[in-house]
Amino acid sequence: MRVTYEADLRTAAGSVWLPDYACDLELSLDWDNGEPCLSVDDVLVDVSGYREPSNYISMLGGEADPLMAQVGQAIQKQAEEDDALLARVLAEEGIYWIGGGNNPDGRWRVAS
Repeated sequence: MRVTYEADLRTAAGSVWLPDYACDLELSLDWDNGEPCLSVDDVLVDVSGYREPSNYISMLGGEADPLMAQVGQAIQKQAEEDDALLARVLAEEGIYWIGGGNNPDGRWRVAS
């Protein structure tokens, strides 16, 4: 699944070092001990110029220079920990929790 991701990129201490950054993410939904989690498979950035058609390159692949790859890895880590992004993906996939918030007898269900 491909989604547009917009967020403030933060340092390890939590301060914003790159505000309002936007890119596209290639995501897959995985399951860890019965809990859904996101895997960011790729971070894509549009490198086209003004009035040119979109041209996306991977920030994690061989086309990326070392600084771009480092920023891509930071985006990947932050996005995989973003609960709002996970909730958005679950909603788009039609996956929801049956049972109360703390109900151990609840389970994940896919809308049909």
